[in-house]
Amino acid sequence: MSSDVNNEEMTIVELSEKHNVTLRTLRFYEQKKLVSPRRFGNNQRIYSRENVEKIDFIIQCRNIGLGISSIKKIIESASEGFYCPVTLADEIEKQLDNLNDEAESIKAKTEAAETWLNKIRDDADSDMRASRSFS
Repeated sequence: MSSDVNNEEMTIVELSEKHNVTLRTLRFYEQKKLVSPRRFGNNQRIYSRENVEKIDFIIQCRNIGLGISSIKKIIESASEGFYCPVTLADEIEKQLDNLNDEAESIKAKTEAAETWLNKIRDDADSDMRASRSFS
């Protein structure tokens, strides 16, 4: 089964290629019940337009670091194809807090590493000057 831009259904291979997502990842999303492709003929997965839109949404969520449980919560809050803006906003806000915490932690680690590196370089310079004075 082949699809084009006007076709509302896609095979797993087409979806994988379109979104640059592995087949394994798409199967994982199905296993976690985030999408429900129907099966065709030889058990091939066929994704409806609704499933393709969910994959788009899942990829967007994963790109900002949302976990599967948060994504599932958002999807389950959907009503008539629309995600609950309050649930979505809450999950994105939590993720922003997490990302800001991570950024602060990385900044502190970077500063500590720079301080240590400068100390090592200063000590090495002192040792080199000391060894030259004995020559």
